[in-house]
Amino acid sequence: MPCIIWVDSDPNVVLSAKFLHQQNYDLKFFNETLDCLNYVQSIDNHSDIRCIITSMMKRKSSYSPFLVMITMSADEQECKDIGFDIIFYNDHYLMQKLYPMGC
Repeated sequence: MPCIIWVDSDPNVVLSAKFLHQQNYDLKFFNETLDCLNYVQSIDNHSDIRCIITSMMKRKSSYSPFLVMITMSADEQECKDIGFDIIFYNDHYLMQKLYPMGC
């Protein structure tokens, strides 16, 4: 099963992953980067890992995570409907340039 790993200091980030649960991903949550690294090093098959999400950014108006999708073909409105704030099409360099420290 495809796996998504999410590292965030906020233990309530699990509540923000409803859209990933609905897509049938095997989700792994870690509050500490070292715990995540230890997990990744301990597993044999890294090819099941589809994404590692990490964010220590705090939004100005709330404590919810800032979600960015980098994709080749996802529908922008569908991504926004399920909670993504920004969608970049195959350009993570632009995303890092525009949002280097979060929002």
